[in-house]
Formats: sequence, structure tokens, C-alpha cells
Amino acid sequence: MSSWYGTFLRNVLLPVGDALRGVPLGSALAALEDSQWWSRTDLVELANHKLRALVRHCHARMPAIRELMQKHGLSPDDIRTVDDLPRFPLMTKDFLRAAFPAGILDPHLSRRDRFVHRTGGSTGEPMFFYLSRRARATDRAGFYRHLRWVGSERGERMFSVWGDLVVASRKRRLARALKLKLITRNHVLNAFDMTPKTMEAFLALMERRRPTVLRGYTTALVELARYALDHGCGVPELRAVLTTAEQCLPWQRELLQRAFGASVFDEYGCGEVQGVAYECPAHSGLHVALEHAIVEIVDESGHPKPHGEVGRVVLTGLDNLAMPFIRYLNGDEAALLPEPCPCGRGLPLMSPVQGRTADMIYGVNGQRAHGEFFTHLIHEVGWTEGLPIAEFQVVQAARDTLRFDLAAARMPPPIEVQKVTKQIQDYLGPMQVEFRHVDHVDRGRSGKRRFTLRLWNPDEGAPAP
Repeated sequence: MSSWYGTFLRNVLLPVGDALRGVPLGSALAALEDSQWWSRTDLVELANHKLRALVRHCHARMPAIRELMQKHGLSPDDIRTVDDLPRFPLMTKDFLRAAFPAGILDPHLSRRDRFVHRTGGSTGEPMFFYLSRRARATDRAGFYRHLRWVGSERGERMFSVWGDLVVASRKRRLARALKLKLITRNHVLNAFDMTPKTMEAFLALMERRRPTVLRGYTTALVELARYALDHGCGVPELRAVLTTAEQCLPWQRELLQRAFGASVFDEYGCGEVQGVAYECPAHSGLHVALEHAIVEIVDESGHPKPHGEVGRVVLTGLDNLAMPFIRYLNGDEAALLPEPCPCGRGLPLMSPVQGRTADMIYGVNGQRAHGEFFTHLIHEVGWTEGLPIAEFQVVQAARDTLRFDLAAARMPPPIEVQKVTKQIQDYLGPMQVEFRHVDHVDRGRSGKRRFTLRLWNPDEGAPAP
């Protein structure tokens, strides 16, 4: 059942706001509601149509992409279908950083129709880019379609465990809080401020307000679930728990279902391409939003891997004409799945992403901060694009010690290091913070990078296994 306020928001207030901002969410959502039931052939043809337009657009307006195509002997007519994509060279973060902004930003797109974005850096390689209004609308519509899959709607109350602003004025924080509460109806537990007190208050508010959905970073939700189980906290009947930003392992899924009494649905996206794939009630994998993005899985040499085999994720966003990402290698690993979903949707399936994890960092003051705290911090102080940073990793080797490894063109000046150290200490207590300039981040024995790594076990006071 929808609430009266949610119905009012969805049918009156939000459509007016969409029209004023020029973001056609209503029509985008209606189109996606229809296309999800198309045949695979029809969906691929839609992707082909968008791909042809995108390649022509890039060749005409982005010098760096035009030069890249010419270097590989390609013209727009050579990339006409999804099957032609392997002919197009892979785009890396290094290529995009070197081309940004003049070589890869559409010079004819008005400032009103593009937005500055930064990646969350969940692979440890943050980046600065632009997103078009059309891409934002399609991305949000894809998320609202997913809400309908799990029994909720845009405008219905949602609780989230998410990262908040780290360096911001009180006025800006207040404006953000009011927007979340009144417009999106999203009450947020700051994943950078998870203490017994804040978790208890959040769970108590959940019990009173009775949201339809709980959503957040996987490890932060697991932290909240453990607290709820350990302290016998009551939780309301939810329609779904949505995990995102990190891999959701089987034991984490089971723990979340036990704590919150609802099915878990995974979501996959990355900042550069936005929402990519979503899990439906059949739980047979994640449906790729083919109307918005193309997913390829390749080996170390960039060659396509057979369905069912894990490889490197390559993404092509079909809607972002401001700064396109074509065959973008984002650092994730997954597999495309060969079988159709029993739910009947024509959208192809992929496996959950593997090797995308972030440890919670424990402060000496009892505070618990999700790893995204550090991503937000370096973005907000301007290090991501200012240094710039290619990779980073934060390691907690002991209770009171953090090591911040930066693979960057240069290190920040001492006064900036002091300011960032103080921000960390304000959140986590008087910890020792060491900043190191490294050539690359150590991937460890698994070969998979974790952008935060806790080696210290808070339950035993010793290094974690």
C-alpha cells in the first residue's frame, strides 16, 4: 500500500520538480517499464540504435575519441552494433584523465544540461567527470523501476546507510537533510558515523517510521544488522534490503535477511556509467539495464570471455552525451550469465561483481566509518583532480594507526595533509595517520584491490586474518 504523502509526491510534487529542472523522469520510467518486457532481440536493437548515435556524436565532437578511432583505423560506420564493439579500443582511466576536459567533453552542451560528478572510488581509483541531464534521468528511472520490482515506489519512505558530506557548512548539511526528509523521503544513517548510539537511534526511528526499503553500502548494512541482532533491536516489516557499492557475499546476505526479515536485492553501478544492473525477485543474477548500458566481460588482453566465465568488466554508457564512456574498463570483475531469467524480462543477466569490497574502519573513539568516508574526504578537499590521484588505499594495521597510500602525480603540501589528518581524527579520534606516496596500490595475494583494508580485529585486539 502506498502512503498518501508518497502518492502526492509521486503524482504531483515530484513531476512538477522534474519539469522545472528539465529532467524527464516520468517519461523515462514509463519507457523502461515497457521495454523490460521486450524480447532480447528488440532490446539489443535499441542498444544498437543508441550506440550508433553515440559513436557518431563522439567522432564529431570529442577530439580525443576521434583521434583514438583514427589511430585504430575506425570510422563511425565501423561500430554499428553491439557485436562490433570489440573492435573499439578499451578506454582506461589514464586515457580519460589525459583527455579531460577539452578532448572528451561536448563543447556544444550547455552548462544547464551537464553536471559535475566524481566517482565513489570503490575500486580505489577515483575520477572526475561530467554527466548529462539525459543520462541522469535514465539512471534515476532505472533505480525507480528497481524499486517497483521489490514492491516499493518513488516517493515512499526509505531508510539508507550512506556516506554524508565530510567537509561542509552547517547550512549545506541542513539543506541536504531537509531535501532527503521532505522530497526523497530518505532518512540516512551516516555510514561514517556508526556508533552504538547512532545505530540504536536509527533502528528505533525505523521502528516508528516503518520504511518500505532499507538500502546502503553492503558492509555498513552488515554492521547495522550485527548490532540489531546482538542487542535484540526490533525492526519493522520491510519489503526489501538493497545492497550496493560492494560485493554482497552469501554469508552477508543471510545475515541481512535474518536481521531485517526481508529479501536482499543487489544493485550494481559505477559513478561513470551510473546504474548498470539490478536483481529481481527471481534472484537469478542481476539484470543489465540494456536500455542504458552495455556490459562486456573481457580477459586480460581485452578479448571477450564466454558467458559464465569471470573477467574484467567493460562498460559502455548509452545516454551520457556530455562525456561518453565507451568500452570503459572500470576495474571490476564479473561474468555474463547465459540463461534467461525465469521472471520473463528480456534484460540480460550478469553475476554480482566480485572483488569490490571495503572494510569498516574502527576509530579509537568507538566510531565506525565506512571506507567511502575516505573517498568523500579526498574529493571534498580537491585532491582527486588536484594532485591528481590515480589510486589510493587506506590500511588500518592497528587500533590507533592508519596508513594512507596515494598513487598520485604529486603529494599534497604539508598544511593540507595536516587538515585532512585533523578531519580523520575528528571522526575517529586521535589516531596516527601516515601518508605515503606510492607508485601503485598493493593488490595482495588475491590480485584484487581493496580501497580500505582493516588488518586489525576489534574483537580480539589483534591483526585480522
